Amino acid sequence: MENVLFKRDERKCCVCDKKLFGRSDKVFCDIHCKNKYHSELRKHSQTASATTTKILNKNYAILCVLLGQNCKKYKVKKLFLESKGFNFQTISGLEKTTYGQKMKIYEFSWYYSSEDNIVVLRDNEQSKISPYVYKRWEYHYKKLESQI
Repeated sequence: MENVLFKRDERKCCVCDKKLFGRSDKVFCDIHCKNKYHSELRKHSQTASATTTKILNKNYAILCVLLGQNCKKYKVKKLFLESKGFNFQTISGLEKTTYGQKMKIYEFSWYYSSEDNIVVLRDNEQSKISPYVYKRWEYHYKKLESQI
């Protein structure tokens, strides 16, 4: 019994290291430390998700311009996509097929047909791209279309 009491007396706030009193599962000494902890936690998680979203949107824009509005399938060199800033490590989904893995970014998916070639597909089940989205990214990536 003495060991349990001794351990309870050693508990400290995880933010400011003040000694804790009260409930056995208490983690923070007061509401200010609790708010500070959760504020820092939220800031880090929002930064990580914002970075990932930015990369996904850039990849999506590149694929939108590459396939246009009506194209369902396109074969392209990996080096070409890399030169446009496409990030192959950030994806929104992964699908196993009999031929290997298909990486996804929203309604687009791609797989490696060889070491340096990639086949990009648009999923028919997904909703169509808004013409406004296409128009916006077309403006930013006119150089991309001229090189295709």
